[in-house]
Amino acid sequence: MAEPDLTHAQLTAKLVVEGCLRIMEGKDPGAMPIGAVPLEPEEAKAAGVEPGGLAVFYPLGATGVLFYMRGAGARVWFNNEDCDGALETLEIALRNAYPKATFSQQVEHTVPDMNVRLYNVPIDDVYFASVEVTYPITRAARKQFIVRVHAQQRV
Repeated sequence: MAEPDLTHAQLTAKLVVEGCLRIMEGKDPGAMPIGAVPLEPEEAKAAGVEPGGLAVFYPLGATGVLFYMRGAGARVWFNNEDCDGALETLEIALRNAYPKATFSQQVEHTVPDMNVRLYNVPIDDVYFASVEVTYPITRAARKQFIVRVHAQQRV
């Protein structure tokens, strides 16, 4: 089977928008163009995830994209790949699927040359999802792109 013509950024955006957020809406996730490979407990631990959640790997090229979901939170990320355009790719996918999503703030990460952006995605009148994106801002930065999604209730 031929590998889909996707970048790590495109697959990450697809997993966030058509996976995480749809699940948080109570809908079935969209079909992914690459099959997920469940992580064994040792692999999940090496990837930095806690036991008890769903931890899978989507192979893409020499590396891939990791997906972890537990409770009301999810994380989608890739390492050691070019992150150029990853933030823009995610923002476009987010705006297209959730036009009422809003940018909340941007802050410097504690890791040098990394930033964090926060977005709010309305799900309904009671719930929303907060989306936190950690991304490199220079070529010297760590090659890592992380998206955390948390379902929350309005108070």
